[in-house]
Amino acid sequence: MSYTLFYAPGAASMAVHWMLIELDVPFEAVLVDIDGNQQRNQDYLRLNPTGRVPTLVVDDTPYGESVALMMLLAERHPGSGLLPEPETAQRVEWLQYCQYIDASDA
Repeated sequence: MSYTLFYAPGAASMAVHWMLIELDVPFEAVLVDIDGNQQRNQDYLRLNPTGRVPTLVVDDTPYGESVALMMLLAERHPGSGLLPEPETAQRVEWLQYCQYIDASDA
């Protein structure tokens, strides 16, 4: 498994970055200079046509949207204990926290 996280402060990247650290998996972190409009350059737009940050490249395939990335990581690493079982109150609570973290990321 290989991961490359394209991130920027204030762009809802923190939670995904934290999950990669918490999972203790190797990953590359690439800073996207939003002030310099780097998210709109052609190289980045090839990864994420919307120009949104973060983008997580998983085994050469780029994905976007923080909550989806958090769920993807938790599901790819089921032994981590980061994702509660489906159809449990803990799973609903986890989803609520994911949404909260995503919406309040600074």
